Amino acid sequence: MTTLITTNHRVTLPLSACVLVLAVGCSGQKEQTKVELSHVLVEKAGHSDSNQQASTLSGTIESKQQTPVSFRAGGMVVAKYVNVGDRVRKGQVLAQVDNADYQLAKAAAIQQAQAIQASLAQVTADENRLKSLVGDNTVSQSEYEQLQSKGIALRAQLKQVQQQVGLQGNQLKYTALVAPHNGVVSALYIDQGQNVAPGMPALLLSAEEGLEVAVDIAQSAANSPAIKSASAQINGQMVALRLRHISPIVTPRTQSVAARYSMVGAPANLTLGTTVAVTLQGVNASMPAGNANTVVLPASSVVKLQQQAFVWVVPNASNSKGSKLVKRPVSVSQYSAEQVQVQGVQSGEYVVSVGAFKLTPGTQVLAYDRATLAPIATLALQ
Repeated sequence: MTTLITTNHRVTLPLSACVLVLAVGCSGQKEQTKVELSHVLVEKAGHSDSNQQASTLSGTIESKQQTPVSFRAGGMVVAKYVNVGDRVRKGQVLAQVDNADYQLAKAAAIQQAQAIQASLAQVTADENRLKSLVGDNTVSQSEYEQLQSKGIALRAQLKQVQQQVGLQGNQLKYTALVAPHNGVVSALYIDQGQNVAPGMPALLLSAEEGLEVAVDIAQSAANSPAIKSASAQINGQMVALRLRHISPIVTPRTQSVAARYSMVGAPANLTLGTTVAVTLQGVNASMPAGNANTVVLPASSVVKLQQQAFVWVVPNASNSKGSKLVKRPVSVSQYSAEQVQVQGVQSGEYVVSVGAFKLTPGTQVLAYDRATLAPIATLALQ
């Protein structure tokens, strides 16, 4: 029996009646819950192998000649005539800084030169007049020599001011940023209204001749003879590559070095900045070899939330019916553009490699093997 207390009365009901009332009340408010289904790809974790048969990296088409172009005079940028990707010709004006002060400085130098020229003309006339008077002692020799010295000083001063006029003229000319050669604007570092200093890079100009492939290679593979030749898929054509230069500087965060490859028989109409797939045979050029506690995963597997990196792990891919994806924290040891080396996952475990960023609590997941695209199981998030 259960006692139900109302405002003015106390009513005793059987327990079964209360259950019936509650069931009827709940059934009237029951709503259908729509289950969201997300499709993801999973991939088996494995150890990094420095002797694997091949590795494929992402590279870009870049110019062998990349020129940082800068203003030779400082000031505020009042005009910008180009954008990234624009083709320019040698001598074309690319940007302009305010030249009002430079025009005033040149005008002042010209006026100063004119004043000195007037004084020099007067001294020269006096010198010619007194020269004939020195012989009959009408004018003393010392007075005549003083006038000559004044003329020499004025001529030297005029030459100096004329050089200043030329310098101010050059400064006025330098307020215009001019393309030193034909090319494509591949980077832009200034904007209208910005104050720039002389020598500060304003843009990067890449020549369209001598294009090559730039790619980052793991430091551990930098000394391998296998990286001297490679191949790349460019515009649907397989192109042979030859190593031209490898940087001695190691990028600390990725432990990689920049390499430049010349193309053998490059296809026509290449575009700067195009992404290409570079294949190197007989070397792992994307990730240094790890230890027994580390595995290599695709970079897209790792999700970072509130300074903590984690991955979604399938507990048992062979028997995952009714299982839930496990959110497992990991520690990142090394990473490149395509791969990461982590601790916290066992070799052979399946990890979500595509679609990890869109998973939220309550989502039901349909997982496919990335290698075969065969469905593995339907899973829920833990």
